[in-house]
Parts: sequence; C-alpha cells; structure tokens
Amino acid sequence: MWVICLMVYWASYLALVHAKCLSLPEVENASNNITTPGPYSEGTPVRFYCVDGYTQQGNPVYVCSENTWQNAGSFTCELITCGHVQPPENGFLSNQPTYEVGTFMIFRCNQGYDTIGATKLLCRGDGYWSPEEAPICKIKSCGDFGEVQYGTHFQDSTFHERDTFGAVVEVTCYHGYVLEGHQEVICGESGWGPKPKCVPTTCDQYPGLNSSCIYKQKYSAGNLFVVCNQDTSVTKTGPSYVKCENNKWKPAPNDDLLACFCDCKVTTGSNMVISNLNSDGFLKHEETLNWRCKNDAVKDSLEPLTCLDGKLSSSPNCISKQPPVIVTDSSGHDKTIEIFSTTTNSTPESEPFPFWIPILVLSLLVSIIVAVCLYMRKRGYIWKSPDDKPDPVPTTHISSHNPPHHAMELSALISDQKSPPTDTGPVDDKANSVDNYTGEDELQNNSSHVKSSNERHVDMSHDDVLNDDVLLVKPADESKVNLETV
Repeated sequence: MWVICLMVYWASYLALVHAKCLSLPEVENASNNITTPGPYSEGTPVRFYCVDGYTQQGNPVYVCSENTWQNAGSFTCELITCGHVQPPENGFLSNQPTYEVGTFMIFRCNQGYDTIGATKLLCRGDGYWSPEEAPICKIKSCGDFGEVQYGTHFQDSTFHERDTFGAVVEVTCYHGYVLEGHQEVICGESGWGPKPKCVPTTCDQYPGLNSSCIYKQKYSAGNLFVVCNQDTSVTKTGPSYVKCENNKWKPAPNDDLLACFCDCKVTTGSNMVISNLNSDGFLKHEETLNWRCKNDAVKDSLEPLTCLDGKLSSSPNCISKQPPVIVTDSSGHDKTIEIFSTTTNSTPESEPFPFWIPILVLSLLVSIIVAVCLYMRKRGYIWKSPDDKPDPVPTTHISSHNPPHHAMELSALISDQKSPPTDTGPVDDKANSVDNYTGEDELQNNSSHVKSSNERHVDMSHDDVLNDDVLLVKPADESKVNLETV
C-alpha cells in the first residue's frame, strides 16, 4: 500500500518539477479555448475571445514559455458603443440610452407634430444604429377652416403657418348678428375646435364691446360673456355676463356696463410725486391723477388729469424754478424776472436757437454794405444815375474859382494879346474866336506848356461848357486851341 502512495507522490512531484505555467492569465470580458486545468507545460498555447458587446484589441494568443505566458496583458476587450444621434427638429429624446450594444434610443415629437419614420434606434454589435437616422417631426395640419355664415373670419399667420397646429381663427359676425360660441378657434391635436355660429339678435350692438382691452367675447344661449386681456392692467366693469331679452340687454348698459377698460401707464418725472398708481405704474380707468411737484417746481396746468380707457387727458409736467434774472427797463428801473423750466416724463428737448442772433448778423451786414456804398459814391466809383456818368472821352474840368496853374497862364496870355471889347452890344462869335488872334506863335508856345502839364492838347468849344463856372478842356488833334468863356 505504501508502495502505491510513494509512486503517486513521485509522479506528482515530477509533473510539478517539469511544469512551466501553473494557471491561465485573466482577460476581462473574454473566454479562451483551454478546457483543462493547469499546470501547463512548456509551449502550451491559449487563445482568447471577447464576449458579445466587446471588441478585441491586441494579440489574442498567449504561449507558455519559461514559466510565464508570452504576450500576457497585450490583449484586451473594449466595450462597443454607438455614437450619439441628434434628436429631430421639434422633437426630443425620451429615454436615457447607454449607447451600448443592444440598447435603444427612443424619440418623440413635440405636441402638434406627427412622427415620420422609426421612433426606436437599436445599437448593433458593429457600433452602428439601426436604423441609422432619427425620425422627422412634421407639424400637424387642420385643413381649411371654411366659411362662417353671417360672419367673417381672420387668421393671423405671423407666428403660425395657416391651418396648422397653433393657428388661431377669429370670427366676427355681421351687424344684427351675435356670436354663439367661442370667438377664437384654435387648431389643436385633433384639428379645429368647435366652429361658432353667427345668430340673429334683436338687441343692438352692446356698447361694452367697444372697450379697448377685451381679449375675446362669447355669446351663448342669449348670454354675452367677455374675457379681458391678461398682459396689461385692466379695469373690468359690470356683471359677469349680460342677456338679450325682448330686444333689450339686461342689465341695461347705462346701469351696469360689462366692459374691459385699459388702465393708463404713467411714468414719473424727476421733479414730481404721484401717489395713486398701482404696483405696475398704471392709473386705473376713470381715476384722476393725484400728483404734486417737488423741489420748488410748480405744475404747468391745474386741469385734472383723468384716465379714460388707456388714454390720459394730458401728460403731467412740472416747471422748475430757476434763479431770478434782474433786467433794467426803458425808464431805468430794475425788475426781477423769474424763469421756469419744464420737466416732463419724456426726454428733454434741446433749447431753441436764439432768434435775435440772425437778426443781429443781418443788421451788421446791411450796415457794412451801406457804408461801403457811401464811400464808393463819395470817391466817384459809383453814380447816382446813368445821366451823371461822364463822357467816355477823358476830360479835365477847370474851375473858374480855383483854376489850375496852366489855365491861369493861358488866360493871362489871352488877356495880354487881345483887348476886351468896349462895345456893350452883342458880341460876334467870330470876332471873339481864337482863330482871329494874331499872336499865334506865342499862343502855341503856351499851348505846348498846357500839353506838357496835362499830357495832351486841349480844344474848347461852346458845346463843351458844362456850367457858368467851369471851363472844359478837351483833347484835340490840332495844334491850335479855341477858347470860349461862358
């Protein structure tokens, strides 16, 4: 017996001594092809395989060599994931996917939109989605609204496409008809809402419907309802509804008017205090503004300011008092003038341009022009009239009261050579002509003296005399000079 035990012991010992690899290496998310336990002898190979959802990275075969596994740790199994898919326009992702193999992405469209295509995408083992694209979300269509008998309808397409989800149709009845049902009809998930009717009424148009802040109205079974705006400050008056009976509204509009009146938005100026505005800065309909000015400012008007359906009778203005100005009147007395400036709740305007500046500039220009004209007239550059202009031919005027030197010499020469007439009778022009003067040589010498002084010869005739005191000297081509004294 002991012999058998000894043989088993030695066999196990020999196997252990010659074994090189005692156990297999571990690889996460992988299996192998070895079915027997270790130890493993020299040269034993092992092959690894990744489980589903993982992909292999590196060499999957390890070999037992010199008490270790060659390439151990170089092989890994990486998790397979699918990429992100963008949700469709007007849609969203309704679950929280892990993007692992076998998981789903589920899409939904927003309210009012229909889904075109698959809503679930499966992540395949190759890392791709099936199908590969998200669905499309298309807006719902309600179709044509149609006509309303005895009325009209209007559809605003500013924010919504016509006849599609969210579109609103507003119905208005003809005169003598009232709306039965909702005035506004909305295109919803199931199509258009209930279409109202325009039914004849024996009552006149209700005056409260003219108020500015009615959002919608409804007439049902002879009862008129109104809904006020919600985005502004509104004063609603009257009962919850009125009824048309026997051709009359009950209660009567004069007694209790059903209406939605807009309140007035008032902005406080820097120099004023308003005490009866609500928390949003509005003055209630039919209320009078309670306000005052501060910092010694005064109101520009004492008229009450009342709000009527969103309109204030006038804007509140405060006039600020400025330092007084002292001026002197025509009698020499000093006067104190108080100046006020207006402060309003609007942006202040720039001061007007002083009107006296252009008047002053214009006056200075006129004065300068007049002075220049007077100076030029005095110097002879301009004339009073065309008749005052001189003859184009250059002439010389010699005054008998203050004659020039050469004129005096010429007169003396004539008086020496010719005796004055003693006869008091008429004088013959030919007798007095210079042509009959015998001292012609001496006269020519003196004539040369006149030419050297005036740089020209002179010839005088009766036609050239301007007045009783002036002797006109005119150039002539001849060497002799004719003189005539007037």
